[in-house]
Amino acid sequence: MKSIGNIILFITIIVLCVSNTIAQSPKEQNVSYIGPGACEPCHKTQSENFRKNIHFKAYKDIKDDERFVKLINDGKEVYCLRCHVTGYGENGGFVDEETTPELAKVGCESCHGPGNEHAAIKMDEKKLKRGSIQRKPDCGKCHKIHSHDG
Repeated sequence: MKSIGNIILFITIIVLCVSNTIAQSPKEQNVSYIGPGACEPCHKTQSENFRKNIHFKAYKDIKDDERFVKLINDGKEVYCLRCHVTGYGENGGFVDEETTPELAKVGCESCHGPGNEHAAIKMDEKKLKRGSIQRKPDCGKCHKIHSHDG
């Protein structure tokens, strides 16, 4: 009798996990990176300032570095790309320099998340627009990984 209860509990957990995954999937599939060019029309000052920021050339700084080239050869480029480009490994994120050159930098969406839904909301819907983008970035997800010294 105890094993039947365990089986029912196990099946219930599986059903809940699968239904939760299915419920989240469409939203995740709709979220996509659109590149900093899509942000610029509404955020001109921020875009101009960002082009002078060290993050803007984060990928350029590593792409010819011998340590990065070695990681590419070892199939471990994810260790650098997850922080030195926008959206690597995610829907609509950086693929390579040829396919997604606009994402070959740490752009707006690296910190604020994918922008397609934010960009699609009309300007007169300010509350909805503000709520559609991450406003307080988590800098630690990249800046606490390692030191670039040595």
